[in-house]
Amino acid sequence: MQITSVTKLNPAQTTAVNELLQVVHQYDHTFRDPYLSNQFNYFAEMPTFLLAYQADYLVGMAMIYADEEPKAGMVDLYINVAPQFRRQGVGRQLLATIKIILQQYGYQHWQYISEQNFLNANPAFLTHEQLTIPEIEYQLSLNLAQNSHRSMEQSELTTGELKAEQIVMVATLEQQAFGNDLVVSQKYITSGLKDPATIQFVLQRGTEVVGYCAINAESEYYFFDLFIAPKDQHRGYGTIFMQQMLDKLQQKAAKRCVIGVVGDNTPALNLYQKSGFAIETKIVYLQEAK
Repeated sequence: MQITSVTKLNPAQTTAVNELLQVVHQYDHTFRDPYLSNQFNYFAEMPTFLLAYQADYLVGMAMIYADEEPKAGMVDLYINVAPQFRRQGVGRQLLATIKIILQQYGYQHWQYISEQNFLNANPAFLTHEQLTIPEIEYQLSLNLAQNSHRSMEQSELTTGELKAEQIVMVATLEQQAFGNDLVVSQKYITSGLKDPATIQFVLQRGTEVVGYCAINAESEYYFFDLFIAPKDQHRGYGTIFMQQMLDKLQQKAAKRCVIGVVGDNTPALNLYQKSGFAIETKIVYLQEAK
């Protein structure tokens, strides 16, 4: 078996990875896809994708998602192995290579992204691998092609795509909402503005920005980094923002929409379900037991 590491996938590699993920999802009854880009990784030159080949056949892949600096960062790891090649050491070899890369870049903390359906089918996995579950997340989806058109409520709030002159304002609000580093936030928002596969919406009250959301639109609409300004929360703005975004996305292309929410964030979960999203899988974050 040969393992190849790259920072970015070429078109042939992307096709092979997507085909592998489809096989894995069908076998494990899972849904979560890794973000097949290193756009948000802290170190642009760090190997991000590890591809395990048996002859010319892709039998396993891993992704390193490390969007924070080493001293503060928790790295997310995705490892997927073709069902017929499991229990042959593919995953362990991928992990060994990952650990070498993380050590080179100073990362000491990582967690694995999996799903409850996989754990249900492999009840001894956690004990055998000595892993614990510190956090869960729900992934919800909505198919705009099957979603009846909803007219937007009359509101003083309007939704439009991010403009360059709004980057600092959005980054400042993001710092208030999540405690993110201001410089890092500006870097990622600016990067998204240059990426044709990323849509960035802002919610405005007049000329004031009161909400933000980024969406990866490469294959489906994957919502991330969604927030309402702290001072404007609990006023129904999130519901209006989501409704207006769905309306605009439906006019672009009626694709599947996906969003994740931390397991204990009941208000956000209720908001998304009210907007038409349905839970499709339970994501589990796995860490090595101490």
